[in-house]
Amino acid sequence: MSNITPDNQVYLALAAISASFGKALAKHNPELKDDLIQELEKVYIEVRGSGLENNQVLETLDWTKHLLNKD
Repeated sequence: MSNITPDNQVYLALAAISASFGKALAKHNPELKDDLIQELEKVYIEVRGSGLENNQVLETLDWTKHLLNKD
C-alpha cells in the first residue's frame, strides 16, 4: 500500500469496510470472494480507461482487492 496521508484515509477506510463486508459474506458463500475480486479487476480496467483523473478511485479499488486477498 502506498503512504497513507490525511487526504486518502477516507479511501482506505472505504476499502477496508468494503473488504470486510466481502469477507463476511464469503463465509456464507465462498465463491463470493472470487466474484468480488473479478469485479474489482473489471471495474479497475474500466475506470483506468475512462480518461478521467481518477487516481483515488483506482487506489481504493486496488486497496479493496488487496484487503480481500489478505487472510
